[in-house]
Amino acid sequence: MYSTSDCQIKYVSQIKYGNMRNWEEKRQDPQPYRSETLKLETNNKIAFRVKAVNGSKSSDWEEIDILLSPDNPHANDITVDCIYYGKEYINCTWDPVYAKPELHYWHNGLNSTSVCMNYIYRNGIYGGCHLKAEEISGLNFEKCLCILVKEKKILIKTLDLRKIVKPSPPVITNITKDENDELYVQWNQGDKINPDCLSYRVKYKESMTNEWQIRQTRETTHLKIPFDPKLRYTFQVSAQYNEICGEKTDLWSEWSKEEYFGKEDWIIYVLLIISPIILGAA
Repeated sequence: MYSTSDCQIKYVSQIKYGNMRNWEEKRQDPQPYRSETLKLETNNKIAFRVKAVNGSKSSDWEEIDILLSPDNPHANDITVDCIYYGKEYINCTWDPVYAKPELHYWHNGLNSTSVCMNYIYRNGIYGGCHLKAEEISGLNFEKCLCILVKEKKILIKTLDLRKIVKPSPPVITNITKDENDELYVQWNQGDKINPDCLSYRVKYKESMTNEWQIRQTRETTHLKIPFDPKLRYTFQVSAQYNEICGEKTDLWSEWSKEEYFGKEDWIIYVLLIISPIILGAA
């Protein structure tokens, strides 16, 4: 009978930074993993190798290169972009797409690394990962570590979540005219982001010109626009995460659904009224 107590396997691992010739930081552990603080700020490439040891016998070394983003030119064979949609879910996509990649992720709400369970398909091939709300429920608004594995190369990318926030489109709730002949446009932001962390832009066009005008505002719920009663107005609103809460991003939400105010075809009404008068005079 074979006794597992006779099989005392340990794992020997080493790390090599950059273009160094010699391996260093040798460790021997009974666990099949190693946690290490890497010198990412001064090295853009790290080689890691591990072998199993049982007494005087050992396996061959298994070696892997870790390419650090974004400064390593050799990491350009994979590019990863992630967007944090309304603090509700994260989509990470990569180019080029591959048949069987793996995306491992960790954030400060997890006790251990997790593996992507919901891949985004592009042309029938894995092209991204969708992290659902329940998978990032403990995520603080700080850092998240994503690791994309491609064959024997790993791209490591640290994400500052404040820089990748894309709010949900606002919803225009009301458009009214006040006593000063100004239009009062009101909206709501439906996602979980603090309204004070958002800036807005309102675009509108008048029926006579049909050209969009854009106004930016820090107001979180409304904006006033000059009003001409002869014109019909079309409005849309978009939101952006701002620097008040840490970082201003370049990501704007999609535009809200179009909403309208004013008479639709006043020119036609005028023509219909004037035409009988002209005919009668003739």
